[in-house]
Amino acid sequence: MSGSVLTFKRTNQAKFNCPIFGVETRVAACMQLRDRVWAGFKPPVRKGCQACMSAGKCPMAKLVDKMIYGKHDKNAPEPYASTEPKTVRLRDDLLERVLPIIVRDGTMNNFGVPAKERALIETANERIRKQMQHAPSAISDTSVTRRRTTLKPSPASEPANDDLIDAASSGDMAAALNA
Repeated sequence: MSGSVLTFKRTNQAKFNCPIFGVETRVAACMQLRDRVWAGFKPPVRKGCQACMSAGKCPMAKLVDKMIYGKHDKNAPEPYASTEPKTVRLRDDLLERVLPIIVRDGTMNNFGVPAKERALIETANERIRKQMQHAPSAISDTSVTRRRTTLKPSPASEPANDDLIDAASSGDMAAALNA
């Protein structure tokens, strides 16, 4: 995953306040963990994070999905990247994407999530909503400047053929077909 985008690199110094666990963490640390989880490894640390990533509740996993599979301007500045230590705020669109996700008990059991982390995951929506109140608004990634086009004129309706209507009304099928 480490590519040319600074957000994905280990050298990214940006930090954010994780709404799931209520702690400040480096974006790069989340990206590294995400890469390992997606590669099929289950590191013995941050098991709650791994469960959230797997379930789609992790904002950083959603960010990767959005940047790779979504429509966005590849030349736009990266809001979650910095070459110097800096705290960034999660944008509202990212928080909205993780808000409705529920991490199932089976997923938490699969990753061996400790009870303390389970409790934080179960109460995460309160922290997500709180962050959403002060989150910066994302610039629409789907907005595209389109050329104005002229509307095609609607085709003129053909005048009604009175002979056809008269023939059909009279019941004379031969006259209706020949009209």
